[in-house]
Amino acid sequence: MRNISLKRVFLLLTITFMITCQHDPDFHLDETRVNREVGAAKQWYDANHPRKVSLRSSDNTENSSAIEVKPDWEQAELKTNKKEKTVETNLYMKGGIQYVMPENKEKFETTGDERYMSSLTRLVVKTKLDNGSVDGFLMTIMPSVEYLEATDFRAFDKNHYIGRDKQFTGRIIYHNLEGEFVNGWVYNKGKITQTIKKSQPDEDPVISMRSSGSYNCHVVEYWGMTVVCTVWYQYTNVDPNPVYMGTVCSDPRYEQIGVGLECSFSGGGDGENGDIDGEDGGYGGGGGGGYNPPPPSIPSTLQQITNTITMTPSQKALLSQALSGLINEGCMQGALYEGLVNRNVKLDFGMKTGTAPAAYDPNTKKITFNDDVNINRSNLKEELFHAFQDAYYAGGIGQYGKDAQGNKLPGYVNVEFEAKVFKDIIMETGGLSAFFKYETPEEIAIYRDYSAWIESVKDDMSILQDQNEYSYWLDLFNEHNPDYSSSRNDFSSFHGLYDLINGSECF
Repeated sequence: MRNISLKRVFLLLTITFMITCQHDPDFHLDETRVNREVGAAKQWYDANHPRKVSLRSSDNTENSSAIEVKPDWEQAELKTNKKEKTVETNLYMKGGIQYVMPENKEKFETTGDERYMSSLTRLVVKTKLDNGSVDGFLMTIMPSVEYLEATDFRAFDKNHYIGRDKQFTGRIIYHNLEGEFVNGWVYNKGKITQTIKKSQPDEDPVISMRSSGSYNCHVVEYWGMTVVCTVWYQYTNVDPNPVYMGTVCSDPRYEQIGVGLECSFSGGGDGENGDIDGEDGGYGGGGGGGYNPPPPSIPSTLQQITNTITMTPSQKALLSQALSGLINEGCMQGALYEGLVNRNVKLDFGMKTGTAPAAYDPNTKKITFNDDVNINRSNLKEELFHAFQDAYYAGGIGQYGKDAQGNKLPGYVNVEFEAKVFKDIIMETGGLSAFFKYETPEEIAIYRDYSAWIESVKDDMSILQDQNEYSYWLDLFNEHNPDYSSSRNDFSSFHGLYDLINGSECF
């Protein structure tokens, strides 16, 4: 194996990860719909994925190579069946990573043919049709030596999350968007023969699987090859734009990335129509066996402000992720969360389609989201501030909301303006929330002066106590934002915001 050129290996990795998915002729979907669905998947991904998505060769961080990845939306494909729809696409990678079986490694060493060291990882954004829940994950196809040879090394053309070759033999494994291994399946000529489960915390192997029940299990090695690339830029005081200086990639790292227990279930099964353990995926040929993460545990941070959550497991995961991102986003965001905890605020969380992207109901103490895309920290931020207002002001903010006919009650604008000021004070990038229009000369002047006022408040919190100054901006907000306009109320709606900021030690 030492005589094999590392350059040839890297060339194979590069070619493999630039392969584009071919369209399955069994699916004829309107181009307009495809573009719309791909756009929605991209919007969900941008709103919910971690800041840095990496695929790791091992869950053991001390002995793993992490490859940063991002979707190639130009290559995205839409697939549908009676239960779900998926947008699936290839990835750009800062390097490359392969997952292979021992027999592939042995064939590679025997023949010197790098094509036996082939796998392909794609991003899948899946939407269930019954409830609209959305999930995203990485799917890796690991073809066997037999299947590679049978397809003349074109092993990925007919294999997707929805729709697999009835002759596919190999493994398909799944990672979440944090790069952690979740689960996998073993196929033999299109039929699922074994399940692969995530290792328990007390197990050393990376993709080690613990058997359960009466399953028949055996130990299998997993091997991989990784290349990590670094892009270099030069910054100068002459040109504000960085100059691309080239990309440097490591030599391929060939290693055993784990051992596992692959467990056969009694009675076998072909996974057709997702009949293995209630799995989805694989319709239209081949077996089922899809992404099947365990129900997410509710983190303690979310538990402290929660009464009930009426959401699907994937929606709960999005909510947990949004709250975690909000708390860690900045000092005032963390102070808002602590303010809720200190006041023993307990909320219900759920979904309510056909309404605003997100809303807080002071009468039910419930935060709802219109759809999965809107379960993000930006929407959660404002609704949690409304929950804080509701707990802070005597009698709650329901008295300043809307009546049974939907008419705004006096004080509605007070509540909304205070929330917008909070968002503008903690804003790091982007436009202002309270005054977002700047088309006419008057709007431009208001935007400029309000922005200067926000900056002055950051420098001196006592400015926020000037009720006359605050009322000046409140009146302008009321005049220029008809969606929030209402009769003003004399209650000191800025005191909650001031107390929250003053007690935070953030400024």
